[in-house]
Amino acid sequence: MATEMKTESEEEKNKIDVLPEECIANILLLTDPVDSCKFSIVSKDFCSASESDIVWEHFLPSDLISIISESQSGSSLLATSPSKKSLYLTLSDNPIIIDNGKKSFQLEKQSGKKIYMLSARDLSITWGDTPTYWNWIILPESRFQEVARLRYVWWFEIYGKIYGKINEIKDTKNNFNVLLSGVCIKDMF
Repeated sequence: MATEMKTESEEEKNKIDVLPEECIANILLLTDPVDSCKFSIVSKDFCSASESDIVWEHFLPSDLISIISESQSGSSLLATSPSKKSLYLTLSDNPIIIDNGKKSFQLEKQSGKKIYMLSARDLSITWGDTPTYWNWIILPESRFQEVARLRYVWWFEIYGKIYGKINEIKDTKNNFNVLLSGVCIKDMF
């Protein structure tokens, strides 16, 4: 009986092993980055497929080359990444500065969503050029060259815009998260 069960178990395992890696990769394309990594423990073939550039290129934004070209480190990032998965993980862990230092870009690790962070200089800050209310300072821990420090609160109003292509907005894969950075509000209490 135990031998019979072992044989059935081996047969089930072999059914998975007969799938071509390309087929497994196509299955993984229907998942997200997290699930793709989880599937890597199923078998050697799933592991190989989950590491493949075909799968990870799918998780990268379709306009990545255009985005990276706006960064001073963009071409070296592409050249030094040994795989698409490595590039994905690098962009998840290390934001890159784009648009002449006015924005940063990174990927949300779990989903691959684009994250843009606007510098204070890329925002329209009411009375931002009035030293009574705002100072422009350098903070070594900031990713941007300058940050705006609020000195006196009378009226707090900030505007910012990010432009995208119409087809990006319609594409369900390209979701955006927008974070406000580079504005330092002085402790008034």
